[in-house]
Amino acid sequence: SNPLPLPKWYPVHTSSYAAKDRTTNGTETYDIAATITSCGSLHTPMFMALAQACAQWDGIGRKKIETYDLTLSSYLKEKIAERWGVDALYSPKDDPKLLSALTSFNPFPNKADVMNAQKSTAFVARMLSDYPQGFVVRNADFPVIGAPSNHY
Repeated sequence: SNPLPLPKWYPVHTSSYAAKDRTTNGTETYDIAATITSCGSLHTPMFMALAQACAQWDGIGRKKIETYDLTLSSYLKEKIAERWGVDALYSPKDDPKLLSALTSFNPFPNKADVMNAQKSTAFVARMLSDYPQGFVVRNADFPVIGAPSNHY
């Protein structure tokens, strides 16, 4: 039921990967299995770190981590709704089936400013400067049905 086209797929861990458009005629564009299993070079420390992270998750308990993340995200969404209104949230807030730790929102009093890349970039830079405690704050643009341009 999604009327928007699927985004390009970036299957490797690099920002320099050139995504290829997928065909719609049944002929493969490239070997997906080979692409997703390739790192370009053997990166042993990265794989060892992944194994250590998985062991740490298991030690803490993945359900405990999920509960913590969702609780923290729910708190954040409540604070966003208090400050900018529930309409500012792109992330589902009250449907338990759609809960996720990811939270996206429109922080601008003038709601159209969310389509201004420069204002959005300045907001993200200010958040990173004012709150350097290790939060992940970033800017991404995406199409919104009925909007004249992408939202940031």
